[in-house]
Amino acid sequence: NAGRTNRDNGPFVLSMDRSPQHEREKELLNRVMKRDDVARIREIATARVQECLDRVTPRGWMDAVEDLTRRVPLRVVGDYFGVPGPDDAVMRRWMRTLFHDLFLNLTDDTAVARKAVTSYEEMRPYLLGWIARRKAEIAANPGRANDDVLARMIRCQGLPGMEWLDDDCIRRNISGLIIGAVDTTSAAAAKVIDQLLRRPKELAGARQAAEAG
Repeated sequence: NAGRTNRDNGPFVLSMDRSPQHEREKELLNRVMKRDDVARIREIATARVQECLDRVTPRGWMDAVEDLTRRVPLRVVGDYFGVPGPDDAVMRRWMRTLFHDLFLNLTDDTAVARKAVTSYEEMRPYLLGWIARRKAEIAANPGRANDDVLARMIRCQGLPGMEWLDDDCIRRNISGLIIGAVDTTSAAAAKVIDQLLRRPKELAGARQAAEAG
């Protein structure tokens, strides 16, 4: 829904009709998110999963959603997309309320919309401040390897023909990417776990595959 996207984020390619703006911003996203990044994302997720398992091992049980399937995508958002958020609790609330309104609020419920607008009003200044901070760091250390998605967008600002890419355009696009990255991944992973637990044969096969790398 374009109206919900605009109130919760500002224009993003998923809600735009075909236009010069749509084409150039889609090209930007294709430039900063590369197919070769899959291996890196896998490495991030693997390391973060292990951290989650190490954290819950002493108590002997795990809440699969809170301890794993929400936590790991948040780390991917921080490590790969370059947006760690103020803290996990705030970031989870922003992602959840914005995603709920954008993709699940089919009846345009005002309470859902109100929570999303609050999150947008909090997240927008945070992101603009974070972008400004990252720009200053990159300018001060141009040789330093900052190769997350946000850093790639910032570097694109200096390329010929990219004068249209201001900080708010970066904010709109990085926000549009991360809003869909946490709850969709969490829901899919939780359902996979549920189905494996219902199917002992497939669970055994999955375990063997994991142990074999």
